[in-house]
Amino acid sequence: MFAESRHRQADSRVVPQCQNKSSFNFKTCQRRKDVPFGYALQDDGTHLDTDADEQEAIEIIAELRRRGHILRRICSELEKRGVKTKNGKAKWHPQVVSRIVKRAA
Repeated sequence: MFAESRHRQADSRVVPQCQNKSSFNFKTCQRRKDVPFGYALQDDGTHLDTDADEQEAIEIIAELRRRGHILRRICSELEKRGVKTKNGKAKWHPQVVSRIVKRAA
């Protein structure tokens, strides 16, 4: 249910730096750090689609947080499960997980 509502919202999301068409900068929108975890840029470079693998990771993070796990424990669990970060790295940092938790709330 949670994932379904996120999927419905994806079509309306736009990368913040790309909202103003008069100052459109394609290179700015292509930077991966501008795309929130759980989403990927569409081919037009401004709209977002959901990324199924990252959405699953968000659900794992949310579930572990609901169970009362601390951020470091969540990082360890993601690493054990082989979940990669947005940049494709295997190492998770508590600050990254914290941002994902805050955005998902």
